[in-house]
Order: sequence, then structure tokens, then C-alpha cells
Amino acid sequence: MLWFFYGGNDLLDLVRGSDHFIVKKYLNDGFRQGRMDRDYVIAKATLAFADGRFAAASNGHAAIDWQDIFRRLLSFYDIRLVLGAQPKSLASAEDSNYSLFRSVLVKAVDAVDAWGGKLVLDHLPSIGDLTQQNETSEKVFAIVQELEIPQINPLDQFRAHPDPQVLTDAGHYSVPGHQLIGDTVAAALQQDP
Repeated sequence: MLWFFYGGNDLLDLVRGSDHFIVKKYLNDGFRQGRMDRDYVIAKATLAFADGRFAAASNGHAAIDWQDIFRRLLSFYDIRLVLGAQPKSLASAEDSNYSLFRSVLVKAVDAVDAWGGKLVLDHLPSIGDLTQQNETSEKVFAIVQELEIPQINPLDQFRAHPDPQVLTDAGHYSVPGHQLIGDTVAAALQQDP
């Protein structure tokens, strides 16, 4: 089982959501969020958001900002608000968040071991990691190594690339960046399937 862990926001997303009552429930055996039972509420929230945006635009109160509409719909921002999963403001990760991350990894290892699989963490470097490794990545590596979870880390390949600028585009991996990750993962899995 491959876990693609992006150093740029995966731990920060855990930090943002760590106070939400549902996040820690996932550590309980057998917990299910029951999202399918809430389809009506989610659909209603989505329609209310769209109706509100279009009504404001048709009344001349605001121009339709299609980019904002698609961003909010695709990120489920308004749906998260309705479901009570409002993100916290961005803060640096604290020791308790690393502890929660460790607990999540332990649960993941146990779940994969239960069906005879093996968990492998593919640590996708953040854009900041490409120039220097940050404290968050170092702590994540330490936790993964402590738990003896095999890792794939394409950071050296990114840094060794003759033109590292082509590997990213506006804060995201570019097509060549994704190709480098794919090649690195394929090579690692061929060595140790």
C-alpha cells in the first residue's frame, strides 16, 4: 500500500483538522463517518452556495467570479463549513500534532498488516524541501523511521535534476516533476516489491 505524503500540506491539513471531532474518531476501530447518509445535506449546501453566488451576480451586487466559484466548489470549502469541518487558521505543527500523525501511521500499518500487505510511505518533498530540508520533514522522517515503515523519497532526484525549475509550476509539481516521482516510485518498487 503506497501512502503518498506531501510535505507541503499533509501535516498542515492534519493540524488544521485536529480539533474537529471527527478526525480523532478515525483512530477508533470500526469508525465510519456516514457521509453517504448526509448526501442530502451536502447537495443542499452546494446548491445554496451556487444559488447565492448567481443571485448576487444577477442583482448586480457582484460580478460572477468563476475562478472563485470553481475553487470553492472543488475544495468543498462551503460543504466543510456546513458539516462543521471549518479549517483552523494555519499554524505550525506542535508536538501533539506529530503524536496524532504517529497514531494515524500506527493505525494504517495495523490495517495494512491485517490483510497481509505492506505500507510504504512515499514522501513527496514540499517545494521548500527542494532547496533545504525543513524541520517538519525531519520530524516526519524520524517518526516513519521509528515505526520502521519503508520510505521512498525522491528528494535527491529532485535536487540532482539538471534543471530543477522545470519540476514545479506555481507551487505544484509540473508534468516533468510528476514523471520524476513516478519513475522514482517505480524504480523503488522494482527493487523491493
